[in-house]
Amino acid sequence: MLALPAACAPPQLACPAGAGRPMLLAQLYFGRGAASDADWARFVDRIVAPALPDGFTVLDGDGAWLNPQTGMTGRERSSVLVVAIEDRPDRRAALERVRAAYRQDFHQQSVGLTIAPVCGDF
Repeated sequence: MLALPAACAPPQLACPAGAGRPMLLAQLYFGRGAASDADWARFVDRIVAPALPDGFTVLDGDGAWLNPQTGMTGRERSSVLVVAIEDRPDRRAALERVRAAYRQDFHQQSVGLTIAPVCGDF
């Protein structure tokens, strides 16, 4: 389960009338150097869609990071998964399951995650 320390917990958001309800906007950052398009499509169908059945968006990107072991900047194709979720423990756990599965399946050191409070309506 994804547990944020109190200092990192998103504040409760009061949404103005007509602006939807409080939600979390999560972005997950996947390095795609080890995953072909076919591999990625299977991962999305097998792991992401069942974990996030209310919907999500995937954006293509070009990622860069500093390799702590070599001190060199690495670059690779990336995918950014964007999803608006209710702020509930089971929804946060779903994000962590997706991250853990990708790290395991594609032997990745990490899958980045950012979360921000937003007002949303679908």
